[in-house]
Amino acid sequence: MERPSDEAETTPRLVRSLADDNVRAVSVHAGDAHSACVDEDGTLYVWGSNRYNQLGLGGKENHPRGGDAFVTTPTTVPRLPRVGSFACGGSFSVAANRHGAGLKSWGANGSGELGEGHDAGNESRAAPRAVDTSSVKGSADFVRVSAGWRHAAAIATDGGVYTWGWGGSAGQHHDDAFSTGGQLCLGVDNDFWEPFPVPDFTRRGDGGRRLLAAKDVSCGFNHTVVLVDDGAG
Repeated sequence: MERPSDEAETTPRLVRSLADDNVRAVSVHAGDAHSACVDEDGTLYVWGSNRYNQLGLGGKENHPRGGDAFVTTPTTVPRLPRVGSFACGGSFSVAANRHGAGLKSWGANGSGELGEGHDAGNESRAAPRAVDTSSVKGSADFVRVSAGWRHAAAIATDGGVYTWGWGGSAGQHHDDAFSTGGQLCLGVDNDFWEPFPVPDFTRRGDGGRRLLAAKDVSCGFNHTVVLVDDGAG
């Protein structure tokens, strides 16, 4: 809300600094305690809680408001390529670069939601880092991303869907009823620490045509929805 206060707002308010700078937002996003928008040039602005480095501003060592602080004014993320698609997760963020330079992620990583692989460890990341896309078939780039509490999903240019992060097996939320699994659509409730192809979107029928091709994807807290191109036009 871009106000130096912890009071709740009950009515919509203009984010004044964006308006004053003539920023034309084309998408807006919200996580558990952080918010973001992307402008028409692909520049990402972030604000809100940075407790888990979910703003991607580099941490305390090179940003005075890093760590467990709040950023009350929209701030650009340094050294981030132009964004084509973006999502706020619970306490992490993920971006698909506009010109096919892969995926970037930052913030909390307790269940592999940053997609960097097991070797990267589970510490939070204060600045954007590349997602491990070695499992991607061919040379497809990503055109859509979405994020839930601790999982994420992305659509490749060829319509393939990839998911990673919290699979529901660990019961890490305060209420185990939320940890039912299935949100990765990979047939098990394990956590996946790098993007993995969802089988129904990688199988091919006669002539090599993909059986299902995704157009859009949206992650809820512990579920995922995909809009499918049925070829009807």
